[in-house]
Amino acid sequence: MKNTPNSTKICRLVILCLATTLLVSGCAQKTKSEKTYSYQEAIAYMSKNGIIQDKQKWQTVLSNTDHGRKIHNIKELDNSVYAGNKHSSALPSFKSYNHVTYPTATQYGQLTVINVPTFYSTDAKATKRYSQRLAHQISVHAHDRTLILNFANNRGGDASAMIAGVSALLPNGTLYTEVSKTGTKYNFIKTDKTITDSRYHATTKLPTVSHPAASKIYLITNFQTVSAAEFTVMALKQNPKTTIIGYPTGGYTTTNRTIKLKHQAEVANITDGTIISPTALHGQKHFNNDSIKPDIASLYEPIPSFTQKIKNNQRLDPEFVEELQHLVQ
Repeated sequence: MKNTPNSTKICRLVILCLATTLLVSGCAQKTKSEKTYSYQEAIAYMSKNGIIQDKQKWQTVLSNTDHGRKIHNIKELDNSVYAGNKHSSALPSFKSYNHVTYPTATQYGQLTVINVPTFYSTDAKATKRYSQRLAHQISVHAHDRTLILNFANNRGGDASAMIAGVSALLPNGTLYTEVSKTGTKYNFIKTDKTITDSRYHATTKLPTVSHPAASKIYLITNFQTVSAAEFTVMALKQNPKTTIIGYPTGGYTTTNRTIKLKHQAEVANITDGTIISPTALHGQKHFNNDSIKPDIASLYEPIPSFTQKIKNNQRLDPEFVEELQHLVQ
């Protein structure tokens, strides 16, 4: 089914890109010394460190809330930080961000499509399992002429888990760079055995798998491919064999820092970094909530918007599949 950009709306509460002061195997961990913030302090933190998309709208928030003093609950804080940046949010707990779905493969006639779903978990075992299953799916189809990875409807989560899973397809070196509000740069780097986030000095071990012999790699994207999924797509574009097919991504190409609030287990996800790709994507290297455009724009949307509310749905539209079969020949 054909769709237009205006027909797709993204629920911001499920857009995930998380970072904390300590990361182990790509999984966020709570520390005893972690600083906590009041609602007012969270607003001050965003004013100082956040990437503000609409400065006039943010000034209105500061005025209406008396710089956070009039914010009384997590929902009000959530609405406030979202006004500052569409990628920011506030929720009752870390676990509110949990979304555990594992990679699978779907057969469409002669085409095998590896589904790369939304994923975030505070469970290190679940995180490792996600990366291993994704790496296994790629390894199983390592000798196919083409590899097709489906990122449609992937709303993000743990970039380390996703990138570790596709690491056999990636070159060594910087996969992308995070740029803070002050201009400080932090690299996300791959070696033969690890990926490292230089901002948090966090290292993730890579699954041990055979390197694919596929001559072509295709990535399927749509308007609901966002956040950590966009970072993974960007990383995969460092491989010259990679081609993006479908619709533009949702445009959540910024990074977040998760801060713990003083109210029970509540947390705020504050957008505080933009992204630089080492390789220009359609002439663009610096991304600030900008979409990643497909290399081949499809006529049909990979997953029509009217089916996107179905939980964990990555089943491709039959008309898109027919189009895909011709595009990857």
